[in-house]
Amino acid sequence: MFMERATSNYCLEHDCGECCVRGWSVFVTEEEIAWWKENRPEILKGITSGVFNNERRKVLKKKKAISPDDKVQETCIFYDYQEKCLIHEVKPEMCKKFSCIYHPFFFLRFLHQLSHLDVDKIER
Repeated sequence: MFMERATSNYCLEHDCGECCVRGWSVFVTEEEIAWWKENRPEILKGITSGVFNNERRKVLKKKKAISPDDKVQETCIFYDYQEKCLIHEVKPEMCKKFSCIYHPFFFLRFLHQLSHLDVDKIER
């Protein structure tokens, strides 16, 4: 389910940001928090705690934002529709490894697109 770190720039290169606007929880590790505390302390304001599967975890906060098509969406606190990920270079490992193509929303959209292919027009 994870993509390699080297390909994590795909999101920026293709102007994606889809995973950042889905409202999914992004877990952060104690190691990431310690590094940010030393190097990027402003990021700590964007972290909160929550209980997930009966386990207390640290997560990035979410915010309500207006999308370019005027929809209210829940986004990562560090996501901006114009500038994209504001902490891309130091984002959590979960973000670096996450591949949204395996999330059911995207997988179902892919299957839908496949179902509408005209197989007679595909070169063999």
